[in-house]
Amino acid sequence: MTERLVSAWKEFTQASQGPPGVRRLYFLYGWAALLLSGAIAVHEASTLPWGPLLLLGALAGGASTLGLRIFENYTLSLELSIYLYALLCYGFPTALLSILIASCILIVHAMASSEEPVRLDVAFRKWTNTFVLGLSLWGAGIAMDAFVGADGFFAATWRNQMLGLCAFWLAFTFLNNLLFLPMDFARAGLRSLRQLPREAFLDGAIHAISVLSGAGFALLSQADASEVVLLLLPVLVVLVVVLNRLSVQTKNLLTQFDLVRRLNTYTADLHTTLNLPQVMEVVKRVCLELFGADTFFLALLDERSGRVQFARAVDHGRELSLGDADLDRGLTGRVIQTAEPLFIDDLLGEKQWMRITHREGSQTQRIRSVFMAPLLDNARCIGVFSVQRDAPRVYKPFHRELFLAFVQQLSAAVVGARLYKRATQDGLTRLFNKSFFEESLAACLARREPFGLLFLDCDDFKSVNDRYGHITGDRYLQVLGTNIQHQCRAGDIPCRYGGDEFAILLKGADRAVTRSVAERILEAVDRLVLFESGSQIRTSVSIGALWSSGETEGVHVEDVIRKIDACLYRAKIRRHTVEDTAL
Repeated sequence: MTERLVSAWKEFTQASQGPPGVRRLYFLYGWAALLLSGAIAVHEASTLPWGPLLLLGALAGGASTLGLRIFENYTLSLELSIYLYALLCYGFPTALLSILIASCILIVHAMASSEEPVRLDVAFRKWTNTFVLGLSLWGAGIAMDAFVGADGFFAATWRNQMLGLCAFWLAFTFLNNLLFLPMDFARAGLRSLRQLPREAFLDGAIHAISVLSGAGFALLSQADASEVVLLLLPVLVVLVVVLNRLSVQTKNLLTQFDLVRRLNTYTADLHTTLNLPQVMEVVKRVCLELFGADTFFLALLDERSGRVQFARAVDHGRELSLGDADLDRGLTGRVIQTAEPLFIDDLLGEKQWMRITHREGSQTQRIRSVFMAPLLDNARCIGVFSVQRDAPRVYKPFHRELFLAFVQQLSAAVVGARLYKRATQDGLTRLFNKSFFEESLAACLARREPFGLLFLDCDDFKSVNDRYGHITGDRYLQVLGTNIQHQCRAGDIPCRYGGDEFAILLKGADRAVTRSVAERILEAVDRLVLFESGSQIRTSVSIGALWSSGETEGVHVEDVIRKIDACLYRAKIRRHTVEDTAL
């Protein structure tokens, strides 16, 4: 227990990162507030109304903690109305000490509500407010006395009271912004000077409401209604709290509406493509813009190997290249096996999950909040999607529902993309298949675009299957397909046409480009070697080449295939060569 207290004290007294000039000003103002308040408390101890003082401080702390946000980052808390009431009814010492009590309440509130350790400079920021508010209140009180006279605010005429309140309001707003200016300048430089008029105007609008309400309560207390005022001040704080709750709920509803609207947009984007990499791009935008994820991944189950393949994983902006994982590994494996979503508010506090967590990527960043859900095809789990944050408890129940809604749409998009891939891709070589190739060729002919076409056939590949077996032959075709793809240009369409035959559609190519690609492939295959049981497997290819300038009116796919087949036949007679022709 002692060690924990010592550790907490060290955390509290450690200064957080920030501009050194700003921290020095906070400590200077904070110490000035503590020393001034302490001196007043000692000197006026016998005359201070401690009961009302403590009540006013508590009310001001509550009002400040639960203020009503109105202008962007400006909060209407009516805290100043309580301090003005204390100044008018009890004097400056009571007002200053009520500010100090309110600041201490805010420090305790920050320590109780924050997930991270609260450090000493946070306390000095609050005590800085004590100094600034106290000095502004003192200066504004002098300005008000110049109009109400020596007999005080309550003895002055109605006209002088209004003039005094106007003077108080102007002086308080001026001094408050002036005293905070050094911190703003140390933090933002000249930009703070440019923003000063706007901030002073907004501060003045909020202060005007507080001045009127505080003076009203003070006047009411002097009309033999002190008990009513003590009842009304808490009511004022409760009113501010209620308005704050309504404001927060309204803001949450607007935020949720915006998230749902953007979710609909991203869902539409998911279903406009059958290309899995493009689906991944939509997923990335959703993770960053809807969930603010520090880390996210999409893992798909490979039913052939029974292992998990990571289609995409990003950790703090860095793309990760992750190997396949077993089904019994980590939280991902658990979600796949149970087909149930997993929501963790704070991973460090959940020992049962922490024990099975396997962390990839940055080892210095701790993942705290985790959303993870299975991708389902009917009732069958085909993968896992997860978003994660470094901070704990950042996601609300609405985010869970939003996450599950997106996962349902993502599941449908992944299923569609995988079906399209199976329909257009050769399962062995991962190149395009014959049907996709012929559809692409037909589109070129219909649009009358120039193109080049290559047909490749392995020379004596049958002997590889006969000698080493079909499994080795399949492995060689896989390596050969990868090699052919590497020799193609971006936008070319390589495919496995059938057996040991390959075809490549070269969009926009003329004769020179078509022959250049063909000769590159010829040389690359010559260098290709597959080692099997101590033996070196080599083969060569024969290539038929055809090119078209785009004048293809009345030409059909069958006509093109028939013509390039004749070229390939001539090349196979000569073996290991390229035969070309124009369409």
